[in-house]
Amino acid sequence: MRTMITPQQRCTGAFGGAAHIAMASVRRRYAFLAVAIGLANLLAARPASAAPIVTNSGFESPDAANGSSLSGPMADGWFFSAAANVVDPDVLALTPLVWQSLAPAEGQQFALLRDEGYVEESVAGFSVGVPATLSYLVTASNDDGAVGPEEYRVLINGVELASLTTTTQDAFVSKALAFTPTTSTVVIRFQALDPLANPTDPDELGEYEPDVLLLDKITVQQVPEPATWLMALCGAVGLACGMRAKRTSRAR
Repeated sequence: MRTMITPQQRCTGAFGGAAHIAMASVRRRYAFLAVAIGLANLLAARPASAAPIVTNSGFESPDAANGSSLSGPMADGWFFSAAANVVDPDVLALTPLVWQSLAPAEGQQFALLRDEGYVEESVAGFSVGVPATLSYLVTASNDDGAVGPEEYRVLINGVELASLTTTTQDAFVSKALAFTPTTSTVVIRFQALDPLANPTDPDELGEYEPDVLLLDKITVQQVPEPATWLMALCGAVGLACGMRAKRTSRAR
């Protein structure tokens, strides 16, 4: 016995089919929109450039002979001024001078700054406006064997970031300074600030205190802000939702 389909049923079925097709089309559009938004957020959250890297961070070049040093001016990643040295210490030397027997924190060498000497390097790859951290190892020594403080300052693009003091140690001490770059390339400078020995003594006129500054393992790190991570997370969620909606739409 054949079932008769009334015109009303036929109309209802056609309307339901059209509504289903329309809803599927809407779901596909929302799926594509979610995917597009997710990709846009991921691209926006991606770092604008490669991570900044300090060249020759451990002062391993130029290569000095064991137990000796090379004096600036010279350049190898870092520019060494006239009163800056790269040192390859003799860790077995029996000497009262700390820097001659101090073990490097990284590799075989470290930098030594006398008087008002400095080391400077131009580092590229920064994302402008994203906080960065400058990390380094530092200590001081004294050419007359005494324990004395050594003043120094750190500059970013010629602007003083910090003025600090370190004392003589038998090992390097870790330090970290925070800054926010305003350019994609940043010039980093460490400069010793030795005071004059005794400007009122004619025998010491123009001479500096015998303290020296020692530096090693200088690095920079830039970590995205929480808002950047949130944007990346929203992008990933949007992408996942969009792909799931597309699969659901196709299954129906």
